Amino acid sequence: MAAVQSSGAVLRAKKPFQTDHVTITGTMFQYQYMAYFNYYMSQVDTSDSSYQYMASYLQNYYMSYAMSAAADQCEVYATYAEAAHREGVKLDDADKANVTNYMNGLPSEAASYGYANVNNYLTAAYGSGVKTKDVKAMYELNLLCSKYEQQLGERMEDALTEQEVLDYFTENADKYITASYLGYSFNVSPKPVNSADYSSTEAYNAAVDAANAEYEQAKADALEKAKALCTATGSEDFTAKLAADGLTPTEGKGVIKANLSNEEVAAWIFDAENPAKVDETKYFSLEDNNKFTVVAYIMTKSASRDETVTKNVHYILNAASSLSAADAAAFVEEFKASSIGQTKEVFTLNATAKGWSDYIHIVENANPSAFNIEAVNTWLADAKAGDIFTTTTTVSGTEANIIVFVDSLGESQWYVNAKIDFMNANLEKWLGEHKTEYNLKVDLSYWQDEAAEAA
Repeated sequence: MAAVQSSGAVLRAKKPFQTDHVTITGTMFQYQYMAYFNYYMSQVDTSDSSYQYMASYLQNYYMSYAMSAAADQCEVYATYAEAAHREGVKLDDADKANVTNYMNGLPSEAASYGYANVNNYLTAAYGSGVKTKDVKAMYELNLLCSKYEQQLGERMEDALTEQEVLDYFTENADKYITASYLGYSFNVSPKPVNSADYSSTEAYNAAVDAANAEYEQAKADALEKAKALCTATGSEDFTAKLAADGLTPTEGKGVIKANLSNEEVAAWIFDAENPAKVDETKYFSLEDNNKFTVVAYIMTKSASRDETVTKNVHYILNAASSLSAADAAAFVEEFKASSIGQTKEVFTLNATAKGWSDYIHIVENANPSAFNIEAVNTWLADAKAGDIFTTTTTVSGTEANIIVFVDSLGESQWYVNAKIDFMNANLEKWLGEHKTEYNLKVDLSYWQDEAAEAA
C-alpha cells in the first residue's frame, strides 16, 4: 500500500463533491481515491525485475486512473444520495447491522498488514486525515446509493414498455446482430532487393524483375489455396483441409459488424437482405503496403439476433458441510414427487422447511453461461420449466452442493441484452439530468495540484 501524505486538517475541510443536501468531504474522497489506487497497485507484480525501472511511472499512471475512477464514483454517490434524501430513502436495521459488521472487521484488516492501531493503518493505506469515521461514512454511502439505485432501476423497469425495447433494438441492431465463422489468412510479401548487393544496374534490375515475378506467383498460389479452401462443404471439411497442411483456422464467434475492419467482408456477412448463410464460403483479397493478403471464410452461424431463450432460476448453494450431496439429492426427489406441482412456491416452501431459506437465490433471464459451474450451464442449456438439478462443485476452494430449479422460461437473449442496454442508457440520462437539477459541484483542484507536483 502507498498513500498520498496530505494534511489531515486540510483534507477534512475540503468539499470536493456537494449537492443541495449532500457533502462528500475531502477525507471521504481520499479514502475512495486511495482504495482504487491500492487495488490497482495490488495487481502489479512488484517482484518483476522491470518494476524498479517503471515504479514511478506506474504509480503516477494509477494515481491518475484512480482519481478519475473515484471522481466518477463520487459524482454518482452524491447524486443518488441527494435523491435518497429528497425521497426519504434511508438505511434500515439490516443495513446498519451490515455497517457494524464491516467496521468490526477493520482491526483484523489492520492487523493483517501489521498495524495494531486501526487509525495508523488507515493513515498508511489512505493518507493523513483518513479516520474510521470516513470509512464508515463511505460504506454507509455505498449501501444507501446501492439501495436507491436498485429502487430507481425497479421503477424504470416497471415503467418500461416492450415497444420501447423493440425500438431501441431496431435503432441499435448492429450491436445485437451477431455472426460466427472460421477463417484463414494467406499472407505474401515481396522479397526485398537491396541495390547495394549488386555490382551493376543491369544485375539489380534483373533481381527486381525476378523478385516481382516470384511475388506475383506467390500471390497466385495464395489465391489458389484460398479458392481450394472455399470448396469446403462444411466447417469440419474446412478445418480438415487446413489440417492437411498443418494449419489451424481462426474463429470469429459472436462477431458484430463493428468488429470487422474489412468493409467487403462486413457487407457479405451482414447483408441486410441476404446475409451469408451457414457453410457458405468466400474469399477476399487485399494488397496494402507492399503486402498481399487473401482470407478464406466459412460461416458457422448466419448473422442474426440471439434467440436463445433464457431461464428464470431459483437455486440453493451451500458448503458440503451444511448441505451434503445426499441431502441435496433427497431434496430433488422430494420436490419431483410433490403432489401440488413443481413450482417456485413449492421449492421455497420445501427449502424453508429444511432451514435453507437464507441460501435461496434467484436469477432472472439466466443464459447457459450464467453460472461459474460448467455442469450447471450444460444442464441449463436444455432445461425446461419445472426441471431441477443438483451437482457437487467447489467454491473458493471449498466443496459445495448446488440445487438449481427452472421455475419458468425467460425472455430471448437479444431482448434481454437490448433491455439492459436501454435501461443503462436511461440511467445515464437520469444521472446527467439530476446532477444538474441537484446542483452538483465538483472541485478536485487540491488533488490535481498534488498530482502535478508529484509528477
